[in-house]
Amino acid sequence: MMKAMLTLKQSATPVYRRARPVPYISLPIVEQELDCLLNLGVIKPVRHADWAAPVMVVKKPDGSARLCVDCSTGLNDTLQLHQHPLPIPEDIFATLNGGSCSHESTSLMHIYRLNLMTTQSGSAT
Repeated sequence: MMKAMLTLKQSATPVYRRARPVPYISLPIVEQELDCLLNLGVIKPVRHADWAAPVMVVKKPDGSARLCVDCSTGLNDTLQLHQHPLPIPEDIFATLNGGSCSHESTSLMHIYRLNLMTTQSGSAT
């Protein structure tokens, strides 16, 4: 499982944004997705948080929902940027020459859930 680490700027102060309203018709779908994420250990309940970002509900074609956190409301501005040059296409193709792709036990539908945060990311997670 891949984990990401968020590094805050020295001058970062917590950003708390209120939740956006969810249409009443979507509430059961959202609650189902939250229960699923909770059971998988992707999220956990907290009593208090200094940081909060609104969640957007995106309906998928199969009727289920994807919850997307809108980090553009303040969290992104407090993160230290990591500058990594992108490889040129020729290097990517040379590396992939003759290779294969395998996704043995991971459902590609839920691959986005695998980007968990490390404990070093602290209160921003």
